[in-house]
This record gives sequence, structure tokens and C-alpha cells, in this order.
Amino acid sequence: MAWEKMFGFSPVGSQDATEEEDMDTSDTPWIWFYLSETGAWHMFESSAEVPITCQDVEEFYLRNSQGYVETQSNGRWYRINFSAMILSDLRTGLNMPIKRSFRAETETRCTCKWVGNGIPAEWEPMNSRRPFQLFAVGKNTTEYLTVKSYFKGPLEDRQMSFYRIQNMDLWGFYCQKREQMKRIIGCSHIEEQLLFHGTKKSNVNSICTYNFDHRLYGSNQGHVYGKGAYFAKHPGLADMYSKCSNEPLIDDKRCNPSHSKVMFVASVLVGRYTTGLSTFNKPQENYDSCVDDAFCPFIFVIFDHTQIYPKYLIEYL
Repeated sequence: MAWEKMFGFSPVGSQDATEEEDMDTSDTPWIWFYLSETGAWHMFESSAEVPITCQDVEEFYLRNSQGYVETQSNGRWYRINFSAMILSDLRTGLNMPIKRSFRAETETRCTCKWVGNGIPAEWEPMNSRRPFQLFAVGKNTTEYLTVKSYFKGPLEDRQMSFYRIQNMDLWGFYCQKREQMKRIIGCSHIEEQLLFHGTKKSNVNSICTYNFDHRLYGSNQGHVYGKGAYFAKHPGLADMYSKCSNEPLIDDKRCNPSHSKVMFVASVLVGRYTTGLSTFNKPQENYDSCVDDAFCPFIFVIFDHTQIYPKYLIEYL
């Protein structure tokens, strides 16, 4: 492999790289992943698709974590932009996000049998032994600004921390349900919305692991529109059902254990909806969910938890 250009630094092994050569990267605990066109994260391992190794990437990252490097291999040119965290195939113009992750024997490539639906591009490599993982969303990222934009209004000035929920099982069930609903209705599009759910911290671990269990809901909402899991169109309404507490979210040092509240942002397959009633255990025939007002809904009731994916956990003061 020929490393041709790199922001003014000499290639590894040159006489000018005396200080850098003293840095032993052979036992580095960091590994690198790129997001392929299939929607799966793959480790850099000098494959036919991307003939670059983790060690190659890590060595140049350590020299300039905000620069870029270009390399030629097998007649193909690649650029790795560490500032943007993008791998570019300069021949095809294809751009692929990249991630740097701590090495562990339990690290997985984030592939799954539902790969046809794709894994969210922002997902990071996961520990395969855990049912779910929370990843703090960095404040200097596009993802953070996107989530922050959901809270314009009464809550926008509150101090918030955002955590991305990664649960491969729940994501797979959600993708399967989406495809099933498309087949049943006979169309290529199902209405999908980002909705909000306020709750207490003691429910966080259960929801992140098993999803929303409608049997646990009703004391706050009173089952007014049906015996299901309730979601609000606006975070201000969901905030009314969030309970302030000083207990930690879960056994995760990154989570703030201060006196705070929590809220979920969920992707919900609302599909076709109609006005609900307190006696409903499921939507009426030909409908997928219930609402408070069919013409201008503010509250959605979901009876099938596979129509829900808990996407973000919000902790706020």
C-alpha cells in the first residue's frame, strides 16, 4: 500500500518521523470501522472492498486527528478525513462514515439479518453480550443538533443530555413490523413519526431492554384512548408524565445521577389511526393505532410494541 499524501507528515518509517516511531501502535486498544453500502459496520482489515487495515488508520490518526490522508491501493485512491470521520473512494465518489472504537473481544461489526432495512448510520460498534447500550451523543455533532431541534418550545432552555439507544433485537423487530405493515396495506410507505414518552427513571432499563410494555401504562393516562402505550406529539406534553428523581438512570457512569427527569424519543409506526376509546385493547379493524383526535392528534396509543423503537433517552434538569 502506498500512502501518498498526508497533511505535511512523512509516511510511517521515514527518517523524519523520529518521535512518532517511538510510539508503539502494534498493541493499540483502538480499532476502526467503516459503514458499508449495506448499512453494516465493518472493521478495517485490508479486505477486497477497502484494502486498509486498522493499524494503518490508527497510525495516521495519532499524527493528526483533525487532518486527512490519501492512499492508493490496487489502483484505487482513498481519502480518510479524520475531522469529518469520512472514508471516500476517490474513484467512485462514495463516502462512508467511519468510527473509532475501543478494542474488546466482544466487539461486533453491527451486522444483522435485517440488514436489508439498514442499521442507522449513526450507530457505533456494540458489545454483543449486552441486550442494549447507551451512547452519549456528542455536543459537537450533527446528530446532537438534530435531537436538540426536537425540543424547541417550553423545554428548549433546559439542560439536557442525549443518549442513543442501540438494541439490535428491538431494531430488528421494528424493521420486520414495518415491512409487514407495508405488505398488509399493499403500499410502499407507512406513516412513521418521532414521538415522546415521559416516564420515571426506574422504567428506563426495562424499556431499553424489552421495549414499551402497554400493561405497565394507564395509571398516568387512565387508558382514556385505549389500553396501550401512550406517546405525545410534542415533548412539552410528555414532560407532564416524567417524574423528577435523583436516582441514576442505569449502571452507567456516563449518565448524570443528579435530580433530573427522563424522556424517550421513539420512532413509531403510527400507520392508519383513528380516535380511541378507553375500552379498546387494540385498534379497530383496518387501523394501526389510536389517537385523541383523528384530525389533529396530540396523543398516540400503540398496542403492538414492535411498532415502536426507543431511539433516544433524554435526561434533563
